[in-house]
Amino acid sequence: MARCPACNKQIVFGGKRQNGHRYCNSRCAHKHEPAALNARELPPEIVAHELLQLYESECPTCGRPGPIDLHAAHFVWSFLIVSRRRSQQFLCCRRCGMKRKLYGMAATSLAGWWSLPLGVILTPIFIVQNIREMGRPAAGAPSARLETYVRNRLIESVDWAEFKKQEAIDEPGGWDAAEPV
Repeated sequence: MARCPACNKQIVFGGKRQNGHRYCNSRCAHKHEPAALNARELPPEIVAHELLQLYESECPTCGRPGPIDLHAAHFVWSFLIVSRRRSQQFLCCRRCGMKRKLYGMAATSLAGWWSLPLGVILTPIFIVQNIREMGRPAAGAPSARLETYVRNRLIESVDWAEFKKQEAIDEPGGWDAAEPV
């Protein structure tokens, strides 16, 4: 299933297509567009440095040394005619990520079945998704999810006006040498 690049929700039907991306709705498409444009402008060496630094840092959950990555867990709770589903991402080490995924699978297995028809339909789907997530992300290298997270974090922290000004200075002929500062 497709995922919205802005909010990471699953898109089952429909959605909004814009500039090669599929969003869950127009609000996400509008919110994500400036970030998507700026993400393409980030220098790859800065992204690689920040990605490696975060990947090799200690786990924010347990404090053990890395590597850390983004792990996803999926939950379904149901009661009579109401079903609630949620997917969450956690920045943590593999061990803490596995605990969260097992918790998601156990909580879904116990609380997901108790609604007709959605609970009965969604529970096996979310259990399978949690099983599939057990092998993700692969050990040894940062995942694409973590890279997207780092890019978004960098975008939020960059002063784009200053970045463009610095880019103009760095280009040959960008500023006239005789121009007073």
